[in-house]
This record gives sequence, structure tokens and C-alpha cells, in this order.
Amino acid sequence: MTPSPAANSAANPAIDAAWNRIERWLAAHAPALLADLNPPATAADLAAFAQATGLALPAEAAAAYARHNGQRGAGPPLFGEYRLLPLHLAARAALDMRAVPSAPASAHGPVQPAWWHPGWLPVLSNGAGRYLCLDLAPPPAPPPGGTPGQVVQYDSRSPHRSIAAPGFAAWLTAFAQGLQPP
Repeated sequence: MTPSPAANSAANPAIDAAWNRIERWLAAHAPALLADLNPPATAADLAAFAQATGLALPAEAAAAYARHNGQRGAGPPLFGEYRLLPLHLAARAALDMRAVPSAPASAHGPVQPAWWHPGWLPVLSNGAGRYLCLDLAPPPAPPPGGTPGQVVQYDSRSPHRSIAAPGFAAWLTAFAQGLQPP
């Protein structure tokens, strides 16, 4: 399912390699999950997401969405317990979470010690209050400064926040490399 160059104007070699591996694995071992992936996000989808949230996706995430605009949700989650949210649902989740009252939380690593931060963009969800979010507002350096675009783990039932990966490409690559035959 490699997209045409015109469909993927935000090409990223690491993202492309990860999606290639995932798609090959799905074709061989879980074709129904492959069919559950949406077609690429359009420029209009990305613009609508940015307009709704007031935040633009980091380049790595935009490249990933230029390959697949999330999952349809007809099958099980692809990423362990998590489903890749289509951009319209990711925007809705981000806006819904902004209504969560502010409260302190514990941070493990360079992440804001907040129950929820408006600079977090939920892109993967388990549907039960757990998200993997792109962090567009990490604590500034000096140490332990974070990196914009790092992936933050959020659980609505826990005050602990931590880094799942230094960026979306690293997270997607690690997932792809961990795929094994069923």
C-alpha cells in the first residue's frame, strides 16, 4: 500500500520504512487489520486538524498520517491496546481533554507534571482513557528538557506521566520492528 509521491508530500524515510514493514506484516498475518487502515490524510484533513486544535502536527506525525489517516475502527486495535485515531477523532479528543480540570501529576522524564496539558495531542487511544500523545510543550532545557514531538503516555486513572518514545518515528519504528509472526 505504498502511497504515490503526490499523496505523500510529507515523506519521511523512517516513517515510510516503518509503515512498509507494518503493511507487509499485516498483509501476511492480519489482512483484516490492514483493511482497517484509512487512506492517507489529505492536506485539507491536516488543515482542519490544525484549525480545530490550534496546533500543527510535528513533521513525523504528519508523514505518518499522510500514509494512513488512522484506523476505521471496524477491527481490533493495531498497536497493542491502542488504535491510531483518524485526525478528526484526534482533534475531538484533544479538545475534550482541554476541559479536564488542571491538577498536578508526577512526571517521569522530561514531561510536564500535569494531569493534562493543552500542548499534548492524543493520536492513539485504547478507548478507555489511555492515550499516547504527541507532546508539543515539553519542559524547557536545561535538563531535563524534553523534545517537541516526543510521545507521552497518558492514563486517566493514574497521575503518572512518562515518555513512551523520543518522537513518533521512533515509536512507530519500534512497533514495526517488534512485529513477530502470530
